[in-house]
Amino acid sequence: MVFVTISEIKDLIAKKCEEISELTGLTFDESLIIYNHFHWRRDLIEQEWFGNESKISKLAGLEPLDKQPENKSPAITCLMCFDTKPSCEFDNLKCNHYLCKECYQDYIDFNV
Repeated sequence: MVFVTISEIKDLIAKKCEEISELTGLTFDESLIIYNHFHWRRDLIEQEWFGNESKISKLAGLEPLDKQPENKSPAITCLMCFDTKPSCEFDNLKCNHYLCKECYQDYIDFNV
């Protein structure tokens, strides 16, 4: 039986995302999203990405389908924790959802 530590998994993910970044010209974060979209199958990324960059980007959530203007309200309610906080404490995601920075960081930490 082989055991893999969380640190080793994170290192492997980082290595794979760096490789895709070099191959596609995407940022590390964009590569992570693309890998997730293709269920961590590099072969599918290589087959589908080139010539279809815009279409794949939209399907994966890298490009907004219909970008709404940023919320300029002084306070926003987070969709995860339901706390109302000043708008400067939020990240506006490309999907037009607003998550407070703390919840967004927790989401990333949990899912990566």
